[in-house]
Amino acid sequence: MEYVRALHRLKHKKKVKRFHSDSFRNLSGAISVVDAACVCATGATLCEHRERYYHSVIHQQPFAFWVIHEADLEAAFGRDGYAMVPVKSRSGDLCHRNIEGVSDKAGRGFQKNYLRESDAYWCLDGGCFPLNDALDMRLQEIL
Repeated sequence: MEYVRALHRLKHKKKVKRFHSDSFRNLSGAISVVDAACVCATGATLCEHRERYYHSVIHQQPFAFWVIHEADLEAAFGRDGYAMVPVKSRSGDLCHRNIEGVSDKAGRGFQKNYLRESDAYWCLDGGCFPLNDALDMRLQEIL
């Protein structure tokens, strides 16, 4: 199972090609993610889904997201160390999930150990692109 966490574009540290350490922060007792399989079942791309349900938060492209693997969550927190709770978002997103039971400190550690460049993507110009050197150069012009 895979989940998707939105990453704020202004939190991208261009020089070191990574995101600020608070990108996996616990807000109001939970970490907000989207179930990737649920999104795929709707026929939308992850970028289209983000644009539709989270436009008021994201505002404009480019925006980034991180694919989180359930195996990584279990390796970091144990099978019983967190709860994945389906919660309909305020915007009506039925694919929204809350990760509960993870502290800010544990979330920062998880991000440090498990946010791989290969799992970070950018939505730009109607497409979805993995973060790489060529894209990073283009983003430096835009951001």
